[in-house]
Amino acid sequence: MERQLAALALVVLVLSSCSSDDDLASSGPPVGPAPALALSTGALTPGVIWQLNRPIELTFDAPIDFAQLTGFQVRIAEVATGDPIDGVLRPGIDLATGEDRANVVVLQPRCPLSPYGPPGLVPDRVYRLTVLGSDTSSFPVVGEAGGELEETLELEFRTPPLGPPTTLYVDLVPGPPGLVVRGTPGVAPGEEESLRIEVGNQSFGRRDYGLLRASGGGLVSDPISAAAFPDGLPINHWVDIDHRTVVFLAFDQPIDPSVNNLARVGLEFFDGAQWQPLPRRIRLVELCGRRGTVARLFPEGTLPPDHALRIVLRQGFRDLTGDPHIADATLELPVRGAEGAGPVSARLDAIFEPFSDSSMEDAASDLGSPRALWGPRVLTGIESDDGISRARSRWYAVGSAGRELGSAPVRPRFRFDGVDDQGRIPTAAGSVVLDPPVLGPFPIVGVEEFAVRVAPSDLVGAPSAYDLLPSLMHGDEVRVFPAAPPFTDIETIVFSAELSGIPSEARLFLGSGCYTPAGVGSDCVPWDLRDRLPDPTSARFEVVPRSFLTQSLFRRDFVGADARVTFLFDATTADDRGRPDPNGAYSAGGAWVTDPSVFSEGDWDFIRFEVLFELDVSGDGFDPLERAASIDFVKIPIDFRR
Repeated sequence: MERQLAALALVVLVLSSCSSDDDLASSGPPVGPAPALALSTGALTPGVIWQLNRPIELTFDAPIDFAQLTGFQVRIAEVATGDPIDGVLRPGIDLATGEDRANVVVLQPRCPLSPYGPPGLVPDRVYRLTVLGSDTSSFPVVGEAGGELEETLELEFRTPPLGPPTTLYVDLVPGPPGLVVRGTPGVAPGEEESLRIEVGNQSFGRRDYGLLRASGGGLVSDPISAAAFPDGLPINHWVDIDHRTVVFLAFDQPIDPSVNNLARVGLEFFDGAQWQPLPRRIRLVELCGRRGTVARLFPEGTLPPDHALRIVLRQGFRDLTGDPHIADATLELPVRGAEGAGPVSARLDAIFEPFSDSSMEDAASDLGSPRALWGPRVLTGIESDDGISRARSRWYAVGSAGRELGSAPVRPRFRFDGVDDQGRIPTAAGSVVLDPPVLGPFPIVGVEEFAVRVAPSDLVGAPSAYDLLPSLMHGDEVRVFPAAPPFTDIETIVFSAELSGIPSEARLFLGSGCYTPAGVGSDCVPWDLRDRLPDPTSARFEVVPRSFLTQSLFRRDFVGADARVTFLFDATTADDRGRPDPNGAYSAGGAWVTDPSVFSEGDWDFIRFEVLFELDVSGDGFDPLERAASIDFVKIPIDFRR
């Protein structure tokens, strides 16, 4: 028995000794505070002259908890005034891989996009960098492991005196600016600030078309994007935000933000013989971003279906320090505008101006009368000595949807609904006289909270070809009847229209009863169309085309008995850079037209409109209750079909 007990004790001793390492490893030593963070400011030393765009790199000996890092903990302020400067905090970049360096904090002073932007560093000033430690603050910089910066850093430096760009700015990348493209060495596969194409609107489900650097140096499509857009890119209809196509540009260094320099960034298409410029506008998003400048290139008007597209950085395009391209640099896109029978490739469009801001107002021309109020969200005439005020738009690109490879382009046809042969809005006792319906009455297939469903076949035959591009109905009036008692028939505006899949249906999203003049508050409760149309099988709808909508005295489709509104139109051709040519304008001879269909079948590349408001047509003075009409939108349909 004693020998058995001794053997058992030996077994227990051996087992305990074999497992002691694991036990110690699992329990571990007592956990203490994480080591304090150590900090290096690199080239930023006390009293150094620091260029205005140069990022400040703070290198720690451990990864930083960026989720808890704020501009209060790492900041720059002018010594003389104490005023803080605007800047951005972000992780550093591994130049070999393009991935984040979690132990490097980059403080990028803001580079203003214009002289009127928020200031960053200013020439010939003394600044103080402060990085909070636990000795002076309860909110020090903290590492991912919990270690804190113990000693607050305060370091003063100076910016260069006012002088040439080579003195004010640091040249971060030798040579002229190039584009950042995924697949290039040093660019991370998931880099956000890289060349891509954005489709649709950020607020309504934007989709990205990814672009990669090919082994030969050009571009190829990201396979996932190519599968998601089997027909190619939507051709950028003005009237449909889901079809908007924007080229997102990321440059490898800050660029000169001047208008003249940005004009050297272009978008071109190949017409079968040579490259032709497309009208476009460019908007800077950030001048000194993660890698350099970020911008968006907006094509104006429709893209030519199934034509090759390319980005061009023209000779002289330069970076912030002045390094220019000595010749044009081009990069062909691996995707084209859609060609086919779907809405994304429809050879139709409509210029749609909602007056949401003043960006398309021609505020430079002398109109010979007081200027009407353009925006926000409405165009309104004003009281003047003679009751007359005017507003004029800038040029809208007609688009290139009529381009066809191997044949002459289809010239656009224009239309404007709802005015008489003098361009005036017809009224009866102040109420607008609408055009007759172009569709219907047809049955409703179904009803939703804010939409009615109809058969696509019932949209065929309208002058606007709603079946090919349902968004052309945007702004049109839909009448639905009979509604459920005690309601009257529904008369409202189409805010969106789309084709759905299986079963094939078209959905018309309606104003739902709360359509009030833009900018006017309302406490109305939106209609639920299911309550207004409890039996959709008995309901019918018809469509009235609209090219504008007026409001006056809180009444829709009202102008005023002693008021008048007149529309005028002008067209012009493009110059060799794809911009409106003032010398080629129809109005160069001194005349505008009251009907844009006059321009149909012509070689016009741009169109614009003017609105004349008259508040006292009779000349007997202003009635205190009368006000100039407001216009909520203007729509000019364009047809490129043969």
